[in-house]
Amino acid sequence: MDIIKFFEATAEYAFKDQSLPKEALLAAGASTCRKDVEGDPRGNKRLALIGDALIRLELVDQWHTTGASPGTTQKVISQKASNKNLEKIGRGAGLARYIISHPAQKHVARTTLASAVEALVGAVWLDSSKDYATVRRVVRALNIDPTSR
Repeated sequence: MDIIKFFEATAEYAFKDQSLPKEALLAAGASTCRKDVEGDPRGNKRLALIGDALIRLELVDQWHTTGASPGTTQKVISQKASNKNLEKIGRGAGLARYIISHPAQKHVARTTLASAVEALVGAVWLDSSKDYATVRRVVRALNIDPTSR
C-alpha cells in the first residue's frame, strides 16, 4: 500500500504497525458491504476520535504560548481543525485515492476525507507509543498547525 510512502514523504513518519494506517483509511461501513475488505464496521471512527483530540490539543498548545485570547484560540481551532481544512489537506496530499470507502459513495466525501486525516494522526499516536513529540511533528508536517496558512 502506498500510504507508507505518502506518510514518509508528507508527514515524515513511517508506521511500524501496518494495520494502523489500513484502519485509518477504512471508511465506516465499507467492510460490511464489500467482500474484498476486512475490518471493523466502524472503520476509522475510533482512530479519528483520538486524532481529532490530538489535533485540537496541538492547536491549543501552540496558541497558549502566544498569549492569545480564548476567543482567538477557539477561532483558530474552528478553522484549522474543521472538516473543510482537513479535507483540503487530505486532497492536497492525494490521500483520497487510498481511502477504502462504501461502494455507494462515488466520490470521497469531505467528512470521510477529514476523518481519515484525523485517524492517521490517531494512528501515529498509537504506533509511536503515544509519543506527543512525534504527533506534534506530524501535525506540523501536515500543515494543520496554527502557524500554517
